[in-house]
Amino acid sequence: LGAGHGGLSRKLLEWHPSARLTVTDVEPASVAAIAAGDLGSHPRATVRQMDATALDAADGEFDLAVFALSFHHLPPQLAARAIAEGARVADKLLIIDLPRPPAPLHVLRLAAMLPWAPLVPFLHDGVISSLRAYSPSALRALAAHADPAVDIELRGGLLSPQVAVATRR
Repeated sequence: LGAGHGGLSRKLLEWHPSARLTVTDVEPASVAAIAAGDLGSHPRATVRQMDATALDAADGEFDLAVFALSFHHLPPQLAARAIAEGARVADKLLIIDLPRPPAPLHVLRLAAMLPWAPLVPFLHDGVISSLRAYSPSALRALAAHADPAVDIELRGGLLSPQVAVATRR
């Protein structure tokens, strides 16, 4: 979900020689670029335009759905919808995203990055993305709002990417 340029999809196909992937993104230009490249002609990959908040797939159609490093771009209502949809169409939904440390550490991190943000575009984007990243408690609340039958397990997140695994009971 939200495949962007398809880098993770390529790695998954390389690492798992029997895996079959449906590579999706909501942006038509991204989907067209992926379809025109090596993933578009890969025998174990299907490229489709699809919105993670309204998946055109049957219940339980996939073993795993992965939403990597773009979940923080979704506002809360759409984030809850993506959790509900991902847990509906896949046995497991794996969300890998930016960490949102506890408030005191987050303030320190922002204070360190903010003076450099106007000068370094990557830091500017980092400050904005850091402010939009969901905390562990926010992810739990989003999952509960998405569907009371969705369980969410959280891993990592302080210094490494935050990983959430959502499953339906």
